[in-house]
This record gives sequence, C-alpha cells and structure tokens, in this order.
Amino acid sequence: MKQLFHILVQNFTKLHPLQHVITRNVNRCKCKTPVYITSKKKIISIKHLVIKKRRKSPCIYEEFPKIRFIPMSKPHLLLLSSSKVHGYEFLEYAASDIKNFLNKSGVSTVLFVPYAAVDHDAYLKKVTPVFNKWGYQVEGIHNNNPIEAVKKAEAIFVGGGNTFLLLKTLYDKQVVNLIRERVLKGGIPYIGSSAGTNVAAPTIHNTNDMPIVYPQSFSALNLIPFNINPHYLDPDSTSKHKGETREERILQYHELPPEYPVHHVLGLREGCTLHVDGDVAILKGIANARLFLRGKPPQEIPLESNLSHLLTKNICVEQELQILQ
Repeated sequence: MKQLFHILVQNFTKLHPLQHVITRNVNRCKCKTPVYITSKKKIISIKHLVIKKRRKSPCIYEEFPKIRFIPMSKPHLLLLSSSKVHGYEFLEYAASDIKNFLNKSGVSTVLFVPYAAVDHDAYLKKVTPVFNKWGYQVEGIHNNNPIEAVKKAEAIFVGGGNTFLLLKTLYDKQVVNLIRERVLKGGIPYIGSSAGTNVAAPTIHNTNDMPIVYPQSFSALNLIPFNINPHYLDPDSTSKHKGETREERILQYHELPPEYPVHHVLGLREGCTLHVDGDVAILKGIANARLFLRGKPPQEIPLESNLSHLLTKNICVEQELQILQ
C-alpha cells in the first residue's frame, strides 16, 4: 500500500507542484513535503517517511474515497464574462469591482495582454483610457519582452477576443507557466474577461469561439480547478432555431467517458463576475450564473453566492492511478 501511495504522490507532485493533496476532514500537518496522504489513525508523508498517529482519521486503504487538492497559494482573481454589457460602456458594469480588487493589492500599473485580438495596439488604445480614468497606468505586454513584462507585473489583465488565438499566443510567447507561477505563487492580481476568463480555467474546452488557430494544447493557465463558459445563454423557448442550446452542449461535454479530463463548468451570463480571493469564491456583477456539476442537474446561482466549494478539486484515487500508470 505504501508503494501504491508512493506512485500516486510522485505523479501528483509532477502534475500539481503548487498544490497539497489531503483527505477530507484532516488538518494540514507541518512538514516540509508538499504532499500528504492520510491512512487509518496516521498521517503519512511518503517523501520524508514521517508518520503521525491520529485518532478518528478516515481509513482509505480499502475504500479509496475521493481526495482533494487544496491550493498552497491564495490566488487573487477577478473573472468577467465579458467587457461589454448592454446598457454599459466598456468594462463599466464591473468598474467598482475592478477598482476595489486592484486597490486591495496596491496596484498602480496593470499589464494588459491583448493576444486574443489581431491588432494589439488598437486593443491597448481601447483599454488604456478606461484604466487611466480609474487612476491606473497600463502597459501592453506586446510592447516589451513578454517574459520580462510578466516577471515585473504588478497585476495582469487578459482581455477578451478569440480564445484559441489567445492561448496559442501565450504558448508561443512562452508565458503560460510564468503567468501561472506569478499568480499562484507570487500572488499578483489576475483579471480576465471573456477569453481571458476562459484561459484561467484548466482547459478551454468550454469556450464559444471558433478555432481559427490551433494552440499546442487546450490546457490553459489552470488558476481554478473548473471550467468557465462565458457569455452563457439560456434556452429561448420562442426561438425557431433547432440547433443545440448552450446547456445541451455543456451536458454533452459531461457525457465524455472517464478517460477524458472533464471538469465542472460555471456558465457566466453577460454581466457576471467571479471574484476569487484565496480559498473564497463569490459571484458578483449584475446577473445570475448557471452551474453544471458533472452527473447533476444544472443549478441556478444567484448573485453574491459563495462558490468556494468549487475551488476544491475532487478526484478518485483508483481512476487517477489507472490514468497515471
């Protein structure tokens, strides 16, 4: 059994270097290793072979219940469904949330990533006056060495556009891992809008965009452990359109077999904003959201709902071992 856990821990450490592995209802134990697995009446750190006796701990030798990832860092994210909402100017509906979000971290300059558009300069000119009006300077990542720009950034804003083009360019510029590290380990604020929100998820599987280019992978920044569908639209009972609804497409995604990396999906309607502050996630904005948990009926999520439970990623030990081996 220790050998089985050793294989599990080794692979999780490689795949998720920024996260702890810990079972439900067991407090984190002080030890240098980044991974802990609990067993009956013990907490075992495989890497350092540290064993602590503990009463009333769940037994996972025979039952293999689900374990969870708990982020070691406390990311600060503001994920917008869109920059433009009917009846509002560009980013206006989220102005107070953006200002509060950036002021909390003492940000004076925002690094803007316009890679979801073709004309980077034009996109920068559109964004700059809005942030200047709020008291922030804006720098375009395309006007500097992208890697150095991310390393020095106080905050990052990834704009909307085409998700495939955005992710491909992030990979081409070799900043995917660096942005993830700056946000998850460095703690710098990250704002995403539309495509910028899509790439904050583990994958871009639930984007609405056309694949006009082909990124090297659909895996994205993985700042949160669930996918997001921006611009979520409800079925229109009066429409004569007979194609699939957004809800049907997401449910089809959840029907994929276990060997595919399928995630829960949060559908953000126009005007929705997800605020993540460490291990707390709150729905903000001016519209409700729609939550799709695999194997469960879709749920309506009202404004100001606490969605912190989505930040815990549940996985099956047996299933993961089969995939990893």
